[in-house]
Amino acid sequence: PVQAYVMKKLFGLNRKMVKHSDARVETTNEAIQSIQCVKMYTWEDKFAEIIAVSRSKELDLLREAAYLRGFSRAYMSALPGVVAVGALVVFALAKAGADISAPRLFAAIVAF
Repeated sequence: PVQAYVMKKLFGLNRKMVKHSDARVETTNEAIQSIQCVKMYTWEDKFAEIIAVSRSKELDLLREAAYLRGFSRAYMSALPGVVAVGALVVFALAKAGADISAPRLFAAIVAF
């Protein structure tokens, strides 16, 4: 369930980021294709501002996606260890007189 939520959120972020990337590329292409008019009317600052705003929004979404990817990787890497420890704790608590020896623990850990 956690992994599905993270992936769904990442997919949505990528969709939003593409819109901002497209707007930035479109504005850049427009400025380059009509560079003579841009220079003649001194619109460089205005185009640079529009491109910077699009890039800023794009980077915000990219940063959020990177945090989600990092959480996902950390979660998936830690999960086997957490499950193994949980299983051993349940085993120790379920059987009051259980023999918790090194060979038995090693065999249980290898199973995970």
